[in-house]
Order: sequence, then C-alpha cells, then structure tokens
Amino acid sequence: MDTTTLKAWIEKRGFDVKIEGLHLLRVAWSAPFADKRPLPPLFVQVTDNWVVLSVLQVEVAPAYALVGLMRSLLHFNRKMRLAKFAFGEADEVVLCAELPTESLDEPELASALDVLLDSLKWYGDYGQKLHR
Repeated sequence: MDTTTLKAWIEKRGFDVKIEGLHLLRVAWSAPFADKRPLPPLFVQVTDNWVVLSVLQVEVAPAYALVGLMRSLLHFNRKMRLAKFAFGEADEVVLCAELPTESLDEPELASALDVLLDSLKWYGDYGQKLHR
C-alpha cells in the first residue's frame, strides 16, 4: 500500500489531503455535525504491514469528563468497532484505527473513515448531537 493510492481514495471522499512525508498524510476534513469547532486533523501513516489512522487532538464532550475521562474512554472503546480512543505522549486524547495493508481496499478505508467520523460526532465536542 502506498500513500499515493490512499491519498486518492481519501480525496474521493471530498477531503483535502497533503503529503507530509514519504509515509505520512495529513487530512483536513469536515462534517455537517461540526458546527461548534473544526474537526482535528487526521494523520495517515503507512508502514509495511499497517495503515494507521490517528485523529489528534480530540476534544471529548465535557459531560463525559464528569464521570471520569478514562472511564468514559474505556466505555466508548467497548462500544466502538474498528476505532479506539487512546492517550498520546502528552496525555492528549487520540482516536485511532489500524488497518492491515495486506488486504486493504477502498471500501474498507471508507468504512474506517466513517467510524472515525461517527465517533467524533457522538463522543467529541464539535457540535450538536441528536439523541441516539
């Protein structure tokens, strides 16, 4: 898998993609629900065996901090498929997904992007939420 192919697939979704390095893409994306603040960038890192999607820094909705951020993130991780919340090197909240390069195709990448966006919609602090 190469960054050129991934860049083309992501651009088909209407997102702005910049090549940051030989194996790194930076995606500026948006979504209709993000009316409070822009979404954080998505970084796409390509290794021999994995494509790692990382959204950082994620602003988690304040209501979740009331019950404890770590507890909330663990709860979210149990409910989500494919993507997981984690803490970065500076304790910032990161949303990530790892896809094996061996069989990766465009629909699988599109599905991962959708899961990341849905996770930001429901658990992030980017705009109004509709009740589930």
